[in-house]
Amino acid sequence: MRVYCDECGKPIERGTPAKHNFCCAEHRNRWMSKNVDYAALSRRHKAKHLTKLNEERNKLCSVADRGMPSSRRSRKTAQAYLERPLTKGEVVHHLNGIAADDRYENLLIMTDREHKQLHMALAMEQMEGGRGDDDK
Repeated sequence: MRVYCDECGKPIERGTPAKHNFCCAEHRNRWMSKNVDYAALSRRHKAKHLTKLNEERNKLCSVADRGMPSSRRSRKTAQAYLERPLTKGEVVHHLNGIAADDRYENLLIMTDREHKQLHMALAMEQMEGGRGDDDK
């Protein structure tokens, strides 16, 4: 089936079109940076280190010491989709917070700095009494 890239409009063939279709990962990431509220997606994160961070509500807004989770499978999935190796400074973020969900639609490639800023913004939002999913 012929569909069009949501970012550039380029026609692409898809056996099973998704709600949003992209001709490349770069266009997917660019579209998502303009249209997706990452903080809302990551609220009530399932990752233990984020649950701990939210529970502690660190008064100094520093990231809790959590060690590095294993991300080899996620990185391999992202590299296969991008058709290039990830650089040392690139990290793979799971949009839904489930580390075992390695569908490429759930993975976002970010620099380490952007990733830390995202999680810091989430922690600060929690400290300031921001809306969580259960505050509706």
